[in-house]
Amino acid sequence: MSIANQLTPNHSPQIITGTIIAGPEDNEQSFQVRKELLEISPIIKGWIEEPDSMPLSIRKNDCLYFKGCDPNVVRALIQYLEMEELSFKSGCLIDGALGTAQLDPIFYVRIYKLALVLA
Repeated sequence: MSIANQLTPNHSPQIITGTIIAGPEDNEQSFQVRKELLEISPIIKGWIEEPDSMPLSIRKNDCLYFKGCDPNVVRALIQYLEMEELSFKSGCLIDGALGTAQLDPIFYVRIYKLALVLA
């Protein structure tokens, strides 16, 4: 099993994506994420480069699997990373990338929980 197996061309030979599955089985959602965004995390980048180092507890069908993480948190973080990347490339700051609906304390607790999974 390896996350590298999930990094396959998507419509264009220059775009490589990986899959993240989040949520318990009854509320599971899959996300296709560009390799560049995945590699922002040094941990995930290491797993892409050395797939055997990825813990079995966060693998499912050769994808990253965050069973205990709210899919909405994973979606928001992906959107945030995409907005940050766009902001960086355009040279301007974009405020509110996460949106006002997700600025409640519980949302940040869930983000922290996801960070602990990666740590």
